[in-house]
Amino acid sequence: MKITLLDVKGAPNVSKDVAGGFGTRFKVGDSFRARLIERAKKGIRYPQLSLAYLAAIFKNDGHEVEYLENKIPENADVVIMPSSIVDFRTEIKYADEIKKSTNAKVGFIRPFASLRPELYKDHCDFIIKGEPETVAMEISKGNFPKGLVDSKPIPDQNSIPFPNWD
Repeated sequence: MKITLLDVKGAPNVSKDVAGGFGTRFKVGDSFRARLIERAKKGIRYPQLSLAYLAAIFKNDGHEVEYLENKIPENADVVIMPSSIVDFRTEIKYADEIKKSTNAKVGFIRPFASLRPELYKDHCDFIIKGEPETVAMEISKGNFPKGLVDSKPIPDQNSIPFPNWD
């Protein structure tokens, strides 16, 4: 199975793995100095820990995993996107485009989709509420969730593989 972990960013200097998982957007202003600061910060990449854990789970079970930013995946069976309060409109647009142009199942993870599933439910196949690792293990076995799915905590954190940063 081919699984795409898609990070969608509608604006520069967005980090979704901060502020309790709701995300932040960094904007200083419009002055010359502010634009220089924003340009310098633009090169900083914030990796998402949850995507690295999902990549490890799927790769351990022999699935092909790709990480994309702001790109519609080709030939993916499943697309999982982190949600955020700062970029939810852009995330929904990508989900709609993926549903329209591919046969992939689309899912959202992270706190904002868990808290506001009504914003996402008409644009995806599933929303994972809570930490996504348990449901990811089910997806890895071919059991695809539907709708809002409550992901139970993993009782033994040492049972999941080390995050894959590829």
